[in-house]
Parts: sequence; C-alpha cells; structure tokens
Amino acid sequence: MHPEVCRVFISKLNNVLDLFKKKRLLESCQVILATHSPFMIQSLSDYNNSISIISKENGTIKINPFDYVSQIRYPNGTIYSFGLVMYKVFGVATIELHNELYGILQEINCCFKENDIEKWFANNGITKSLQWIREEKGIPKPAYNVTLCTYIRNSIHHPENRRNQIFSPNELCQSIEAMLQLI
Repeated sequence: MHPEVCRVFISKLNNVLDLFKKKRLLESCQVILATHSPFMIQSLSDYNNSISIISKENGTIKINPFDYVSQIRYPNGTIYSFGLVMYKVFGVATIELHNELYGILQEINCCFKENDIEKWFANNGITKSLQWIREEKGIPKPAYNVTLCTYIRNSIHHPENRRNQIFSPNELCQSIEAMLQLI
C-alpha cells in the first residue's frame, strides 16, 4: 500500500468497526494484520496492540512476540518512531534514525556544538576512535579525533567532504546502539 494509505488505514478500520458495533453487527472483534510496512506499525501507536515477528529459521516458521513495544517509542513520546520501527522491528539501520538519535541527545543535554556533544559522549563512555578531516571551501584542515557517532553524523551532513572514508553498515549499527544506550 502507498505509505499515506498505511498511515490512515488503522484509524479508518477502527471507524468501520465502531460503526459495525453501533449497528450491532458485531460485539467484539480481533483484527490480525500482516505487514512489512513501518508506516502501518507506526499508525498503531494509539491502539492496544501486540506485535509479533515472524521469521523462517532452518525451514521452520517461528512466531516470536515483540515484547519491547516501549523500544519503538522515545521516552515521553506519544507515537512510535519510524526510525525505531525500522531498526527494532525490521532490523534496518537508517541514517535518518542516526540523525534522530544524535539530535535528541544534543537536545536533552543542551550540547548543540560538536565539541560539547563530544565531551558529553566521552563522559558517557564513548571514545574518540576515528579521525575526521574537516574541509573549508575545499581546503582540508588538520585531522582531529571524534567519536563514531560524530564521524557518522558529519559524514551524513557533509557529503561534499570526500576526504574521509565512508562508514560501513556495521559502524552505523554500532553508533545507533551506542546512542540508544544513552537515551
């Protein structure tokens, strides 16, 4: 389904079920949906629901309850985070989730400058393990040490800077996991 249709599908379905109840066409109902859509899962934020992960292992279909619904909503958040749904439910790490986590950590710790967030990361056990080369008007500046989180953040926000190596999908996951531990 189109992403926007997925966003409104659950509320429309709920409206139809409420109408059926009012007309006494049904007393109660349980709806089972199968989806690969993070939009659909995100739209369940306001509903009493359970999510199960279905996988195939060694030729056997496994149904595992996803008991960590709180992991797809940020503290004090009212809806499921699209990025967290993609990561926790579907196992897909995205640069959008990385940006979201980095920004949240900057905001809750009032660390809007790179040096400030880097100090905060260091105080929370994330070491400066990589060298970043900043460019100004195409001229490279001396390399300096940064955390993996900031390295990836800078890589995302400064794609024009080609002097630094591209981060790997594994490094993206490591950085996301490190930031999730701090939220």
